[in-house]
Amino acid sequence: MLVSSHMPGQACVGCLHPAAATPTGPIPTAAFVSLLSGLMLVAHWIRSLGLEGGALTDQQTFMNALRPEGWAGGAMPVATNPACPVHCTVSRRRKAT
Repeated sequence: MLVSSHMPGQACVGCLHPAAATPTGPIPTAAFVSLLSGLMLVAHWIRSLGLEGGALTDQQTFMNALRPEGWAGGAMPVATNPACPVHCTVSRRRKAT
């Protein structure tokens, strides 16, 4: 599961997910995954209220719900995507060379 947050001045959700995947069949869903995703989202929100502020450097957090003790997951920033379908401000910024 993946939870992400996007504040002005950071890469947007379009940078993170530039194209929708085409389903190849039924998409299985489990209630505990939705619960854990909600808890992770609340954790992001609570962190944004603290000293870090709303623009968290680790914008995305991912976790393997079936094996949380193993590879478990991690957190990292969202990379700016020049092919962002939303054309957010951050994706349109030119990098100085």
